Amino acid sequence: MGAETIVFILLIIFALFSVFATNLKIAIICSSVFGVWISFAYLLYHAPDVAIGEAVIASSLGTILYIITIKKYKDITVRTSGSSLLKGFVASIVLIAACILVIYLTGNTQIVNEPALATLVMEIYFANGAIMNPVGSILLNYRVFDTLFEALMLLVSVIAVVHFSKQKGGASDE
Repeated sequence: MGAETIVFILLIIFALFSVFATNLKIAIICSSVFGVWISFAYLLYHAPDVAIGEAVIASSLGTILYIITIKKYKDITVRTSGSSLLKGFVASIVLIAACILVIYLTGNTQIVNEPALATLVMEIYFANGAIMNPVGSILLNYRVFDTLFEALMLLVSVIAVVHFSKQKGGASDE
């Protein structure tokens, strides 16, 4: 069993814990641990920039913002009915089946070593002399939307924390 398989299994476990937790604090902590494992998965797939973004924004800042948001609420347990538990069970079965399929498909793929592709990319990069820094070139050409939407999600989270911090604490009446 390789590192990828172990990471995928832990991702499934912490995703299920965060979805089915009856206490919001436990769900937030499990979601944070899920973010740490997903950033490790990004490192396994040679995407350190995405791993750092996931670790900083989702695992740390997101967790802090969620904890600050629910701090004023006295009752943070989640009330579930029988039908929502059944829907959650079906959703978790589908999620586990999809994850098993991903593990199976990634386990059977062969690594392709294409030095010709890397050479072609570097030739195109050096032919276009507009940007002198390769990191800047990659960020501006390929990753600008990813970075923009991560910043937008952080802004929305901060606005939500400010909004919920101004409200009175307590459980909502149903």
